[in-house]
Amino acid sequence: MKRRRYLIDDSMQPIFVTTTIVQWTPVFSDIALAEHALNNLEAIRVGHNAIIFGFALMPDHLHMLIQTEKKGQLSVIMKKWKSYTVKYIIEYCQDNNNEWLAIFEGNTKKYNLPPFRKYQIWQPRFDEKAVRDEREFLAKLNYMHGNPIKHNLVDECGDYPYSSYADYIGGNNGYVTVQCGFQENQYGEKQGRGHNKLRHAGRGAVTASFWIPRSGAVTRGAVN
Repeated sequence: MKRRRYLIDDSMQPIFVTTTIVQWTPVFSDIALAEHALNNLEAIRVGHNAIIFGFALMPDHLHMLIQTEKKGQLSVIMKKWKSYTVKYIIEYCQDNNNEWLAIFEGNTKKYNLPPFRKYQIWQPRFDEKAVRDEREFLAKLNYMHGNPIKHNLVDECGDYPYSSYADYIGGNNGYVTVQCGFQENQYGEKQGRGHNKLRHAGRGAVTASFWIPRSGAVTRGAVN
């Protein structure tokens, strides 16, 4: 199927991104690798003046809602981030995990890489979907934050350390700067860039267009 990435303007609306480690290898189950990946993501976000509305770094893949400053920057950001993580993952595996290293070495044949490429860490490219309205924004946000529960990693969204859930209940994830919310652009379409962070008014309440109930899902409507 022919890719249609050129049709998506990553500067005009949030983009829901998914990128995955080959053979679903759970490299980010290691604390050092997960923290290094998120710290690098924040550094790249700052360098490109991008906005991240939410994320969940799973053991073997990343989900993220992101909007760039200029059209076409998303591919640059993803390529740079994946390159940085690859170097650190290889160094870690060479010292600590020969099983993972063997998987990455074996995947060079699957993807027909040139001889000088010894390892393939990430699946090629990444998946992206433009988020065009608030309903879709909420659905993607809830999907990300609920992913650790779906995969039986935790019992509650707030128990998972590598997602933006804390930012949506008045806290801070500690790794990546997250902007919560969605606003209308000059065309009457909802988008995120330029919107102030939502203000929380106590446990489970938000003084804007989102409410965080105890289940962890974000819904429409303010509860004060």
